Amino acid sequence: MGGRCTAQVVTAPPPKQHFLTLDGLRGVAALTVMVMHRGRWFYEPGGFLGHAYLAVDFFFLLSGFVVAFAYEDRLRSGMTFLKFARLRLIRLYPLIALGMLIAAAWAWAQFAFDLPGSRQTGDLGARLIRHLLLIPTVGGNPAGIFPLNGPAWSLFFEIVINLVYALSLRWMRLRWVIAVIVLSAVAPGSFWGGFPRTAFGFYGGVLLYRLMRMHRLPTLGAPVWLLGLALIAVFATPHLKAANPVFDLACLFVIFPVVLVLGAHAATGWTDGINRVSGALSYPVYVLHYPVYMVVGGLLFKAGAPLDPPLHGLFAAAIVLAVSWAALKLYDEPLRAWLSKAAFRSPKTANAAA
Repeated sequence: MGGRCTAQVVTAPPPKQHFLTLDGLRGVAALTVMVMHRGRWFYEPGGFLGHAYLAVDFFFLLSGFVVAFAYEDRLRSGMTFLKFARLRLIRLYPLIALGMLIAAAWAWAQFAFDLPGSRQTGDLGARLIRHLLLIPTVGGNPAGIFPLNGPAWSLFFEIVINLVYALSLRWMRLRWVIAVIVLSAVAPGSFWGGFPRTAFGFYGGVLLYRLMRMHRLPTLGAPVWLLGLALIAVFATPHLKAANPVFDLACLFVIFPVVLVLGAHAATGWTDGINRVSGALSYPVYVLHYPVYMVVGGLLFKAGAPLDPPLHGLFAAAIVLAVSWAALKLYDEPLRAWLSKAAFRSPKTANAAA
């Protein structure tokens, strides 16, 4: 069965070249995480987004689906592991580095100008170097492994799982993908728990991609506004106490896969432009919102501005979106284009340039 499934995955034609609705949903998840990390700026204590943390798991599911769509056939057709690793690092690392640099610069400025929250900066240089090299602080909760920019924890595990995926693809028949998902379903709460949590979502996305390529999933689609509302309803569900684990599992095993499949088969329409912008901004918003929050919050508190939700939050969100767009257009896209050109030009071209 595994061999026949693999053959079908390789030979079936891709259904489309891009998933605009999934881009729009990625933006919804990114904005949810942005609001969650400074919830008190947006709403009174005890407000909504009781399950916003699941947005990260939805990101992992999307990532597995899109990476498999973009690279699985290429890896099977001869793309080397090193080329895949370069492509993924070029895509992910520039904004990770920028987020770390913003956070470190703000920490230094706090100390130098005696701003609120200032701390001794004796180990700041060493910490920045470790963070830029993506060397995590092992121990405790995975979300604390990069203190300069907390959300970078998920990107570290994402990169690791991406590399494992490329290395193991030749052996990863359908039954092994399912086995990884099942084994990853129980995730401990320590640093090491980040691996099964990421693998569960990522390989869940890979599984959905393969099943779609094998024509074993429904081809129904749904508009982005409907799917976006479904995600917001999930993220806004309050904590359910004893029933919370059951709700989380229902989201991971049922709701999120259904949303992804419906989004993957959605028809294009009047929301395409919005989806493109949402998809383009989703990654810089996710990577940069935390250090930008630290700067904006510190300056507002220094100026004596009152904490007045939701105005405080909306102002900070506008700054995050503006910084994210500027970083995307003025830094990330040009740098990635240059890195791609430098990394993949032929030896003949390189010699001519020299």
